[in-house]
Amino acid sequence: MSTSAVAFLSCLLIGVLGGLIGLGGAEFRLPVLVAVLGYAPHAAVPINLTVSFVTLLTAVATRWIAGAIPEVAPFLLEIASLTTGAVVFAYLGSGVLHRLSRQALSRTILVLLLGIGLLLIVEGLTGAITGPWVAGSTLARCMVGVGLGVGVGLVSSLLGVAGGELLIPIFVYAFGAPIKTAGMAGMLVSIPTVATGLWRYYRIGSLSLASVALLGLMALGSIIGAVGGAAMAPYAPAEGLKIGLGLILIWSAWRAFREA
Repeated sequence: MSTSAVAFLSCLLIGVLGGLIGLGGAEFRLPVLVAVLGYAPHAAVPINLTVSFVTLLTAVATRWIAGAIPEVAPFLLEIASLTTGAVVFAYLGSGVLHRLSRQALSRTILVLLLGIGLLLIVEGLTGAITGPWVAGSTLARCMVGVGLGVGVGLVSSLLGVAGGELLIPIFVYAFGAPIKTAGMAGMLVSIPTVATGLWRYYRIGSLSLASVALLGLMALGSIIGAVGGAAMAPYAPAEGLKIGLGLILIWSAWRAFREA
């Protein structure tokens, strides 16, 4: 099977899995880029971020056209504070990746992916837990939002993900947002965060446009898969899927980056 076919089909499957649990699937795409498609980690992360950005914009546009934009006004303060921390550290994180050795980057990616895998498992096991965990003054919520945004920005730039796997739990558990609102609010934080990382990678020469055709196939597969997965989501056991996908992510991350 050709590289193009493998890239499209793998992203199609990953998109379906991500759509079933409300994520873009980028955290699963990174091990495929390295272990299956043979990209070096330094090249795989900007490629993953590019596909994440296209998928993210498509998801927002689809919701807009369908009139499925939930009310996010009550959480504008949290969105703004998270975006502030995330954008700043997405910029800084992109520069960090440029300076890391291959082994150090692989080790960092492995740790982050294992952490996300564990987070998915915990979410699957504790799906009934609700927020808000953060209460108090406006200043306190802003400070917490900026602090959490720092982590989101770093993870986004170092893994090439939109950050939904972190942002949705943050809005649900930390700030008490309904799940659909959390998904939309997370996208609003992710767009400037991912755009900042991409711009930074382009400026430092880590983002090559030589593989536009392959990127297009990966983005198309991710989009089609995500739409299909989202359509099947009401009929799927979301909590059980999160546990299973968390285990798959841990296994695939270990297989792809164990040499580190």
